[in-house]
Amino acid sequence: VSVFENITGDTNLDALGYMASEWASSGLRELKVRTVAPEIVRQNKDAIGILPDNPQNKPSFAEITGADYVVTGSYFLKGDSIVLNTRLSSAIDGVEVKTSFPQLIEHVDHKEKLVEEVRQYLLGYWVSAKDQNLPLISPPKYEAYQGYLNCFVTEFWCHQEALKIDPDFHLARVWLLYASGGWSLDSLRKATKSELDKNLQKLTTFERNIYDYSNFIYDGNYQAAFDALNANYTIDPDDYNIAHQTAYMASSLLNRTDIAIERYEKLFQKLDSYEDKIISASFYHYMDALNREGKHQKVMDFYESLSEKNKQEADVVEVMISLYHLGRAEDVHELLEGSKSKSSEYLHAAYLYAYTFPDSTNNPFEEGLRKSLEGLSEFPEVWWRDLHIGNFRAWSLRYLAYYVLGEWGQAEQELRKLNKYDWNIYYDSFPEVTRENFIGFEQIWLTASWACLYAQQGKVTEAYQKLEVVEDLRENYKTKLHDP
Repeated sequence: VSVFENITGDTNLDALGYMASEWASSGLRELKVRTVAPEIVRQNKDAIGILPDNPQNKPSFAEITGADYVVTGSYFLKGDSIVLNTRLSSAIDGVEVKTSFPQLIEHVDHKEKLVEEVRQYLLGYWVSAKDQNLPLISPPKYEAYQGYLNCFVTEFWCHQEALKIDPDFHLARVWLLYASGGWSLDSLRKATKSELDKNLQKLTTFERNIYDYSNFIYDGNYQAAFDALNANYTIDPDDYNIAHQTAYMASSLLNRTDIAIERYEKLFQKLDSYEDKIISASFYHYMDALNREGKHQKVMDFYESLSEKNKQEADVVEVMISLYHLGRAEDVHELLEGSKSKSSEYLHAAYLYAYTFPDSTNNPFEEGLRKSLEGLSEFPEVWWRDLHIGNFRAWSLRYLAYYVLGEWGQAEQELRKLNKYDWNIYYDSFPEVTRENFIGFEQIWLTASWACLYAQQGKVTEAYQKLEVVEDLRENYKTKLHDP
């Protein structure tokens, strides 16, 4: 179901075309009609109308998406009304299917009604709604859907904004259930679940699977959570959020790197379609799964096939691990040397070299790191800036520099400064309950850093004492998104 073309001249009505596509697709799924993921259709909308064996030899819409039929539509303004036209045709030969879709007209304030009518006409074409006793599920309010298009699944605040506009927007609410559990916002999660439990019969199959997934993962039942979300992968294997979440769970929570590799390979075969949506975690988990299976050359083949922009998203640690196992140490040096443009990147290069080659006594970036010490921050900066280097939590870049250089006394001084740091300053913009969660998270990392520092100095008893504190802190730290 293609994105309907907006010919009104009003860009504020663009989301109506996306909404019609997604809502019609969700209706057809309920009839077990296999539909192309709306986001794949959006990214390839310029290919609609291109048929197989065309004179220009361009990839056809059918070849790109695997679709046999395509629904197209457009809408324009007539006074204070929107007029919408719909067409169903073959994606193979372009012939219009012999069915009557009437021109739909609704007031500009009733955009949701147009979407609902398009959906019902399509359902009526495949099967009689009366015979199947299909419920009429209303689409969300237009402005709610417009905001939802910009949400990532873990952004509870974004889903909340959509629900303020339309409390009956069930897709936003099931993702809010997942996100609120992940951030340990227990009162919000409880209220969200209570609201959903009153309306379970109104959820589509797709939404119900996300509801089950959210509950299982909150309870730590990862296999059941995977099975619930995997049901949606069967319905729509091209939905990026579903494909990424199931692949991530397979690799990180179930140790099924084979499933993760297969799913990420399919995602990256359509990288152009997901380019505006794909996150760096997909690159990392794919490369990590390949390295864990010993497929180091495949990591390099993948990395070298990426554009310069996407290479910035790929995980440099996984690239270095692959190069190390392939015996290409000189390439590691070249990779890191080319990445430096500021003080913290000397630290980045020195740390990653030490991390990848722990037995090396000659770190080629040590001299540059020593010269750049004065430019490194003592305390955390803006949220996420310079926070992670490799697998190290690097709030104090000065501390990490001394750690890499093996200057334990200086590193200890920097950690003592962090012990006194007021994390409320750092998380000032976060809601209070989330802020408390993150501060607890930082205390775990800080305590673990002391354990590392003691261990490096041979202070085994002190290191174990700190690790016991870490385990006690973890027992009381509940968030499922960020288990330290």
